[in-house]
Amino acid sequence: MTIEDGIVELAKIKGNPRKFYEYVKISDPKKGTIDFERWPHLMELIDSFEKYRLHLGLKARQIGFSWLIAAYAVKVALTQPNARILLISMGEREAMQLLRKCKFIYEHLPDWLKFSLSYDSATVLGFKVMDSTIMALPTTQSAGRGEACTLVITDEWDYHEFAENNFAAL
Repeated sequence: MTIEDGIVELAKIKGNPRKFYEYVKISDPKKGTIDFERWPHLMELIDSFEKYRLHLGLKARQIGFSWLIAAYAVKVALTQPNARILLISMGEREAMQLLRKCKFIYEHLPDWLKFSLSYDSATVLGFKVMDSTIMALPTTQSAGRGEACTLVITDEWDYHEFAENNFAAL
């Protein structure tokens, strides 16, 4: 793909919330690297993410939600200049696991969608050209306090010891 073709595709991604997911690969413990399954319930969530500011949902396990929100975080970081994305989970290990999903998705994108990284650590993934970052945080009393955020993802909210404090701070 030429640079011009890549620019055209990136414009399509910005204009179509579902387009980015055509390029997403995920890791399956049994099958290895596979295409992201664009199940109807996940596509409806993507539409909802674009339409509404706040989401709260009960979910079952193994329905693709964690991969979806990781892909959504990467999409926002790649398409919105100066995006600041927080991934807050019940512990540091869980927050870093979610960030690892973001990294996996980024690493398996087509080359024309990969921008230079400014940060790549266990807790931060930064995109140089867009000046965007995805940061993983454990839930603490001060998680997210003082951050100006584009997107905040709180995974496993029911298990956050400081959920009310975090919500008030964010």
